[in-house]
Amino acid sequence: MPNVFSANGDGLNDKSAPATFGIEYYTMTIYGRWGEKLYSGSEPWDGTFNGQTVVDGVYFYQIFLTENIKRVINKAGVMHVTKSNFISSI
Repeated sequence: MPNVFSANGDGLNDKSAPATFGIEYYTMTIYGRWGEKLYSGSEPWDGTFNGQTVVDGVYFYQIFLTENIKRVINKAGVMHVTKSNFISSI
């Protein structure tokens, strides 16, 4: 799972999703600083909530992944969202 992405609409690093090699299905939930649920689904998150790009900062995620062998894995962590272009040049 990437720990930083740039939700700035430049077409580079604009969404966040887990690497899915060997994964049959996943569901991801993103939470804000105060525990509010910002996103839940099985598509890459684009850094928006209610149609607006979230402010730069740290967000929390929880992912349930189902491997091809049907084992379920639960992962949680943090990611940083930024609108800065510095990530695009890495």
